[in-house]
Amino acid sequence: MKININDIRKYYGPVALQENIESALITIGKPVDEITIDDLAVVDEFHVRGQAATNELIEAAGLLPGSKILDMGCGLGGSARRLASRLNCQVTGVDLSEEYVTCAKY
Repeated sequence: MKININDIRKYYGPVALQENIESALITIGKPVDEITIDDLAVVDEFHVRGQAATNELIEAAGLLPGSKILDMGCGLGGSARRLASRLNCQVTGVDLSEEYVTCAKY
């Protein structure tokens, strides 16, 4: 089966994602310049079991502080941010969705 990268990008590229996240934060009264990793976890770590799974994987991986890690399919970067925060390490994220990468950098 041939995979078309543009189809993947279109599927995972919702319109105005960053604006929608900012709007939701404003709605709940959270200033955008004061957001934390935990504030974004529900959208930032949207894989199965979310933050709990991220924390379990960090523990199971046996990574050391100061490590350099590559996160393939990083999405919005939530798991990478949590990993970098917990282990004081450098995480580089890569994703096929340009909109996800733009939000991750924000």
